[in-house]
Amino acid sequence: MRLLAQLALALWLGGTAVGAAAAAPAGSGVDVRATGLDPALFPEPAVLQPAVRFWTRVFGTWGDNQSVVHSSVRPYQVVQILTFDSDGSAAGRRATEKQAVDGAERALRGIVAAGGDVSRLSTDQRQVYDALGGGPVQKFQALEGTLRVQRGLRERTRNALTVAGRYLPSMERIFANYGLPRALTRLPIVESSFDLLAYSKVGAAGIWQFMPAAARIYMTLDAVQDDRRDPWTSTDAAARFLRDNHEALGTWPLAITAYNYGRGGVQRALAATGGATLADLVERYDNPRFGFASSNFYAEFLAANVVATHAAHYYGPVAPVAPVRFDTVTTSNYVPYRALEEISGADATQFAMLNPAFSAAVVDGHMRVPPGATIRVPAGEATRFKRLYADLGPAQRFDRQRSWYVSYRVRRGDALTAIAQRHRVSVERLVAVNQLHSARHIRVGQVLRIPTEANAARLMPAAAHTPRSNVVRHRVQHGQTLSGIAE
Repeated sequence: MRLLAQLALALWLGGTAVGAAAAAPAGSGVDVRATGLDPALFPEPAVLQPAVRFWTRVFGTWGDNQSVVHSSVRPYQVVQILTFDSDGSAAGRRATEKQAVDGAERALRGIVAAGGDVSRLSTDQRQVYDALGGGPVQKFQALEGTLRVQRGLRERTRNALTVAGRYLPSMERIFANYGLPRALTRLPIVESSFDLLAYSKVGAAGIWQFMPAAARIYMTLDAVQDDRRDPWTSTDAAARFLRDNHEALGTWPLAITAYNYGRGGVQRALAATGGATLADLVERYDNPRFGFASSNFYAEFLAANVVATHAAHYYGPVAPVAPVRFDTVTTSNYVPYRALEEISGADATQFAMLNPAFSAAVVDGHMRVPPGATIRVPAGEATRFKRLYADLGPAQRFDRQRSWYVSYRVRRGDALTAIAQRHRVSVERLVAVNQLHSARHIRVGQVLRIPTEANAARLMPAAAHTPRSNVVRHRVQHGQTLSGIAE
């Protein structure tokens, strides 16, 4: 891999923007660093302004082929920008990034050891010293052990703004119905770049990146459907979630931070610091759990609104795709997914795009779409769908769900009661299904059949699917192993 590396010369230091993403057109009078938000609702505290400028460059200036070595506690303290060839390997890029961080950390230690005496610095140490703008030795001491790599997201964010056109009109209507600011609908730029297939290594899914625990409060998450995958249903859930955060915490900076850190976590942080604002937490809350992601989340949201407001400046012409138009209908029986697809007026791909929440078990026919399910069909097709639905015969309309099972291999230390509780099924049901003599007669290595009728989606993840196929797509996340994905 050929690597081009350059020291960052245009940095935001001491809270002052010394370099902008690009120059505004002469005489335009436009501040391309402005968020476009109501400052009464979405203030930009002075302590966060350098971080907002940093994230604006991440989203709007630094490309996907660039990696920025900077401080996790002061994101705007940039040491080095690495630029990679597009044909290089991912492993080679990670190795180069690690080498750059290790080298910069050694340079920081050398600067501290030299007591800030510039005449004693090596060439590498002097480069880092200059890149960080010089200053007293205490400044470099505070940065030791904090360096990390942030990859540029310019192309990914530009694509997000294009794809967002498919959903934003509906999303904005949903938020308006709850009396919420429409700017909140730009949060998926930060969370997922509007990628419907986004799935984090900690289990968050969909464009709003709901974790399973919150998802089960605000939407459906079971063996039949995972509403996190549905951009419309998950938007309604996100609106209620953010509304509840705001009612509990009082301000949007805190409510947005709680989207990442948790409502209870923010409340405990405020109590611990005696603070009332996000600025209080950023300045005074010392807790390793309130780390880089949580402390920067609101700054990222503000930066996402900067680039969305001034998209033409950062990316040139951006043409959002046309909004998705559809009608909704409701089932009144247990019906095979394919039967609904055939009468929908849509082909397999379009029907799957309109109804992305159903699990692979439903799509492949192992389970049925339940009564009361909301089905989206192409605009203008609702009347035809209802007529054809009424004509479905007994071979396609049922009064019960199909029984289907997943397998579980007994591990050392397992007890049937714990297995039943974990999978939310009764011990008696497991005993009957597996023809066990009693709840105590299980052995290590034994494979049990777990009924899925009432199981959570973690048993049968509602993964994105390819229409008319049993292929399941999973986007590999950093740190994952094949064995972990298989489990």
